[in-house]
Amino acid sequence: MRALTVDGPRSRPRVRDVPAPVLGPGELLVEVRSSAVTGIDRAIADGRLLSRVDHVFPVTLGRSWAGVVVDVGDDVRGRSASDRVFGLVLGDVVQRGSWAERLVVADDALVAATPDGVGDDVAGALGLAGVVAQNLVSAARAREGREVLVDGDVLGLAPLVVALAARTGARVIVTGTAADEDVLRAQGAHDVLEPGDDVVAALTALRPDGVDALIDLVDRDHDGFKAALGVLREGGYAVSAFGAATGSGRPDVDVTNVFLEPNPGQLDELAALVASGELPVPVARSVDLDSVGSVLASGTDDGRGLVVVTVAPVPVRDHGGT
Repeated sequence: MRALTVDGPRSRPRVRDVPAPVLGPGELLVEVRSSAVTGIDRAIADGRLLSRVDHVFPVTLGRSWAGVVVDVGDDVRGRSASDRVFGLVLGDVVQRGSWAERLVVADDALVAATPDGVGDDVAGALGLAGVVAQNLVSAARAREGREVLVDGDVLGLAPLVVALAARTGARVIVTGTAADEDVLRAQGAHDVLEPGDDVVAALTALRPDGVDALIDLVDRDHDGFKAALGVLREGGYAVSAFGAATGSGRPDVDVTNVFLEPNPGQLDELAALVASGELPVPVARSVDLDSVGSVLASGTDDGRGLVVVTVAPVPVRDHGGT
């Protein structure tokens, strides 16, 4: 089968033929229809995670996925061939991935049913992005009566964070370009700031007394993160998606690093929100396996939505907006 792999610590991603996965007890064999480009995929491809987690090469890229069950292993209950499902690929070792024609996954909390009316393109993008976005919003204590700044973007994650923060009743301010503004406002942003080097100055011009929470999607170093805390009021919350929230230097604010830690039922909850139309998932564009390497290498993000990877033909369904 075809897959996009990294074959060694200094190798560039390439599409090649690899052995098909073998189904075991308690597992699902899935024909992968779609995935999405995430910050984790870029970090694996760049070798930035080599010192943090063990790698077994060749590594297949891809953390999110959606597809159709081809077969089920012994001890699997409640799922059968032809079921539409989506989920995540996680583990203590980086090796398996979803940018492949077929994937074997455990039938556990990292797998959920794709609801009717939700396209495989959106489901394939939702898993990792949805979990990370929801965890960031939760850690930022977003709620009615509070103001939240979403600063930066990573491969189209910001619109999803904005939508989830706006659902809490919080007033959301986000950095974004003029080209991104319509999408960000449609997701629930009240104000859109032109991105720049000095987010504190830009925010202060709009809100001289600061905001209650910062959701930081910029890949900053620790000093950069500390400087960004200047946007916060006393007693505020700051969360980083890149592990920069260490030694903030401001004892009057709470800082937290948010990592990918799905909760039981979280994927089902996100899928229900998308199916009901309460959570739009903007898709900026789609690429195939042969083109996704250029997306990883570009180093640029798309503030208008997520970049979907089409692995197999994806049926088109209404999914509450793109």
